[in-house]
Amino acid sequence: MHLVLALLLAATYNEKLDVRLHSVDVIVTDAKGDHAGGLTANDFDILENGVPQKITNFAEYAEKPAAEAAADPLPPRHFAVFIDEMTLHPVTRRRLVASIHQLIDRILRVGDELMIVRPASSGTFTSDRAAIDTALAKAMEDSKLDLQSPRVIDDQRFVNSIRSMNLSKASRLMAERQRQKIEQRLGTIRAAVTTLSELPGRKFVIVVTESLPAQPGREGCAIGNHVAKAAPDVPGEYMRADYVDLTPEFQDIARTASANGITIYGFQPEVGSPVAPVDTAGHPDAGAARALANSEDGMNVLTELTGGTWYRGDTRADDVMRQVALDMQSYYSLAYHTQGQLETALRVEVRVRNHPELHVRTRSETINKSPRRELTDRVVSSLIAASPRNDLGINAHPAGSKRNGKLVSTTVDVVIPIEKLTFEEENGVHRARFTVHYAISGERLDFVSGVDREQLVEIPDTDWERARSQQWTHSLHFNTRLGPHRLAVGVLDSSSMTWGINALTIDAK
Repeated sequence: MHLVLALLLAATYNEKLDVRLHSVDVIVTDAKGDHAGGLTANDFDILENGVPQKITNFAEYAEKPAAEAAADPLPPRHFAVFIDEMTLHPVTRRRLVASIHQLIDRILRVGDELMIVRPASSGTFTSDRAAIDTALAKAMEDSKLDLQSPRVIDDQRFVNSIRSMNLSKASRLMAERQRQKIEQRLGTIRAAVTTLSELPGRKFVIVVTESLPAQPGREGCAIGNHVAKAAPDVPGEYMRADYVDLTPEFQDIARTASANGITIYGFQPEVGSPVAPVDTAGHPDAGAARALANSEDGMNVLTELTGGTWYRGDTRADDVMRQVALDMQSYYSLAYHTQGQLETALRVEVRVRNHPELHVRTRSETINKSPRRELTDRVVSSLIAASPRNDLGINAHPAGSKRNGKLVSTTVDVVIPIEKLTFEEENGVHRARFTVHYAISGERLDFVSGVDREQLVEIPDTDWERARSQQWTHSLHFNTRLGPHRLAVGVLDSSSMTWGINALTIDAK
């Protein structure tokens, strides 16, 4: 792994029960796929981990006539459209652009906001159609089938560099490069999800990508090869394995989205990579078919766990956009009180009584995260969000770097005003505790996030008055590739649960 922190071990969290109100949006359709209205709370059963729950809130929502909607405005809705790096045929690109424009025309009402999200750039939510159109045009311009683009040239150089290697080594290196790319994409999607979680109203993420495999590189490895399972927010070295199973990271994103009322949809255009292996002539073969199945696993996790859906194929762009619009026009909202352990996935099931002909689509898993995990998510979101919250007044800045072959070792100092921390005095010593959270992302490859061990600050009573006006510095050490990286750092006060985040760009050279 090329992006590694010197401090790898995360703090251990105590399990405890957490009581929250979970809201669940439910789509009910008949055999023809039309939305079924007119149901009441008595028509539904909701189960958590197989245990029936009492429905405490219930509502049915349907699109109102324009005059009625203007007199009774609904809460604003927010949309994040993630558009990956792609190499699309001009016809496919034009069709996709037209479908997104039609979706925007159909769904955006007064007060709604949308953000275009790219792998290597941050965006902002806006209701300004001109700004949205400009961001969309730029994203799609970057998705041209261009053999001379820097991205395609870089990919081709890598393919050429491994052609002379034996098959096993070449497959592992290809799988490692794919992992770095997919983790970076997942980090960006996770950032969009966390940014949305802070906002009111209904929230949606639409993922547009040619490939988002759950097990990057699996299609190039033989059955029985060694596979390592990733763990969210726990950086590690995976090169001992032939490929890595990122399913836990997909699940973590989906559960976070589900817990915050965010529905994820997906669209995967036809594969059109100009750097396909020579023997495929640019067309799918058995390996490409395995790659499609691999990507299907990842998309299924993101959409099924959140109550969304996804489509594949050049002619399906209209379908996914139409589905998003229909799901927003007619749905039910159910809520119940959940009591579960922190950091434990909860299975959610919604049933309609006495109507076997009806089909239910809703989020199927959720999770109650601890304050520390929630802050790590917020830190990740700061990679794309502007002006992160900073109640602790922390500051982060580069404090030196050293070239080490193809990597750069960089030190980043996190400066914390001591007066902002919560101290407790005992036996003449003032003590405060905090955790440092981090997320760093390259422009195309690499993403990592996590949390350091809990830090302890001890100040004798004799030095207390003078020390209160000072600052505490905590150093982080990164090994990164050459080039610019977006870094976000957060600090969580363990006593008051007050936190602050600072984001910056470091240029590793």
